[in-house]
Amino acid sequence: MSVPSLLGFAQNAGRLVAGRAAAMRAVDAGRVHLLVVANDASDRLQRQVNEGAEARQVPILKWGTKAELGTAVGKRDLGVVAVCDTGFAGALMREVGRHVAATGEKGLGDVYV
Repeated sequence: MSVPSLLGFAQNAGRLVAGRAAAMRAVDAGRVHLLVVANDASDRLQRQVNEGAEARQVPILKWGTKAELGTAVGKRDLGVVAVCDTGFAGALMREVGRHVAATGEKGLGDVYV
């Protein structure tokens, strides 16, 4: 299953929080299992996400563009989404790992903890 499909399913299941403010509130509440940040997100947004994720030890997956991330969850351009479900978080990380292993493509998704 593709990353956009998994993100869409997570959104439809109510297990995804979209946008910087909402994602950071969810991180602070301890509800987030994975943050997905667009590769073209602003430096300021990336710093904020990194600081919040580091404080709560939430992994970060860098994937796609803001347009691709927004489209995947049925919204306009998004710099970050928070995945609030361990199953979806694991599936997203496995899918990115499978794709990179199969294609050798770099930069599709980098996971940071």
